[in-house]
Amino acid sequence: MGLLCVPVFIAGIVLMIKNPELLRKRLNAKEKEPDQKAVILLGGLMFVCGFIVAGLDHRYRWMVLPKWIVLAAGIAFLVSYILYAEVLRENAYLSRTIEIQKEQKIIDTGLYGIRCI
Repeated sequence: MGLLCVPVFIAGIVLMIKNPELLRKRLNAKEKEPDQKAVILLGGLMFVCGFIVAGLDHRYRWMVLPKWIVLAAGIAFLVSYILYAEVLRENAYLSRTIEIQKEQKIIDTGLYGIRCI
């Protein structure tokens, strides 16, 4: 729980201080498209179910993983979240839905500047 909640909490505090407008856009979950509403609802349901299954797994020991797999997964999550935080830092226009914003510019620096061939 801490591995998920602590980085999310820290990112939220940093965004609240440095870029509250971006935080507002990221938290805006009001979708207009029915298909997108369904995706958001399904994603939220899967998120909650993940916590329920994880709690039951811990309680009943359905699957015991080697420590190195747990550690590798934790490190992979933290690296991924650091990359996500970098995207948030680099792109002030980032929002949950695609929209043209006032004075929007194309971002081609940081991770957006990496070219895949």
